[in-house]
Amino acid sequence: MELGPGSKTQPYNGSLLKFMTDCQKYTAGLSLFNRYILWRYSIGSGAINFRLIFGKDNPNATYWVYLFFEYYKNTINQGSLKPRDVKASEVSPAFREFLRWFNSPKEYSGLHIDDKAEITNKVIALYINELQAIMLKGPMVKGEGFTVFKTSTQYPGLPEIGPGFKPTVVPQIPFNSSTVMSDMNFYVFQSPEGNNYMWQIFIPPGTRGPLFIDEQIHAYSSMEKEVLLPHGVNFDVRSYSQGILDYVDPAKMNVRQLQNPKNISMGPVYELNEFVPIKNNGLIKQKPFNIFNAILR
Repeated sequence: MELGPGSKTQPYNGSLLKFMTDCQKYTAGLSLFNRYILWRYSIGSGAINFRLIFGKDNPNATYWVYLFFEYYKNTINQGSLKPRDVKASEVSPAFREFLRWFNSPKEYSGLHIDDKAEITNKVIALYINELQAIMLKGPMVKGEGFTVFKTSTQYPGLPEIGPGFKPTVVPQIPFNSSTVMSDMNFYVFQSPEGNNYMWQIFIPPGTRGPLFIDEQIHAYSSMEKEVLLPHGVNFDVRSYSQGILDYVDPAKMNVRQLQNPKNISMGPVYELNEFVPIKNNGLIKQKPFNIFNAILR
């Protein structure tokens, strides 16, 4: 199988198209704050998944929370000539104790390190719960089901590649980003060190939890066409195959920033220039890859 730019795009089936439409309707009906919860994950998720995997905050967690407060205040004031404070009614009840920091992110940033760590710990825990709840209330997959694609580094619990391979259920502690695009430039999300794997994951009918993230609430606009997978699911790895990954050096991708970096708010932030997607005569390269074929459970 061939994946990545230059490969043959796998067509969307009716089940996927229906799911995408249902997710767009669902997220359009969410509160502004809950749409923001989804968007915030798209522009930076490292602190969230670090907490889930290791049970503690990484060194960037306080900055993640600072931006969580700042980006939301910017979102409330989108297009406003007279900026105002965030109201309690514009924040989910669980987050209202932090209203002061939504309205003064710099004050939060200047707190004593212990006070800041305590707030950070609470906010990230609440964020994980809120994001998971939003996803689990989302649309159910109907029809025949569909396939999504993702990449990952090597981590504990993966089956052995080669003669010793055995079907394996791999628990997923973090949230997982996947895409409906088989021709995406997956190289952007791979580690330059260690082994990387491609995943082809079938999402069966009757599944609830995965959520297609509409472009208007995704920081990377049309670049990802993301289906976000909830934490706590399993990848039931049935087989593996060896394929070819087409890729483009991320430095050669012609990505443009759509928002002022000093005033980022919910909405598209980055976009691949569709007219000149590869700059400086960047070429599509290829490398052999192992692909896990799995079913979401």
